[in-house]
Amino acid sequence: MTKTVLPMGFILLARKLWDSDLWRSKPSWWLKVWIYMLLGVNYQDDQHFKRGQGFFNTKIIYNECGLYLDGIDSKSIDNVFRWLRATSQITTHKTTRGIVITIVKYNEYQNIRNFINDTRNDTQNDLETRQKRDRNDTIDKEVKERKENKPLRKSKYEFR
Repeated sequence: MTKTVLPMGFILLARKLWDSDLWRSKPSWWLKVWIYMLLGVNYQDDQHFKRGQGFFNTKIIYNECGLYLDGIDSKSIDNVFRWLRATSQITTHKTTRGIVITIVKYNEYQNIRNFINDTRNDTQNDLETRQKRDRNDTIDKEVKERKENKPLRKSKYEFR
């Protein structure tokens, strides 16, 4: 089997997003801007920005997200930034040519280890639990059989 390598990398989206205010109560184009930012920040540190940081320009976001097609005003992107800052999802720093955005929990949500269960460990634990339960069931069964099959010894002392 050949291994497929996808160019340009990937981002992770947690299903927790379905329960977020961004998904449930904000306009759908806000999610498009959020994903654009996730795709645009650095996935590793470099000489200019840290992991989870990137340089953006609202005009470029507006054009590349195609917000003009939906009749969205270009100044509306500032509302997205304002809300994301208020909910502590991003921090921003204005520069003369744009804005530096830091995704606050980028390392938490873009680390695949935070999404994968250790199935080897889970399987081993399940196996150990099952074996212990089976041993206990076997012992209980043997004790019960002995009690049923063994004649009761009469005591020297009879109690009436």
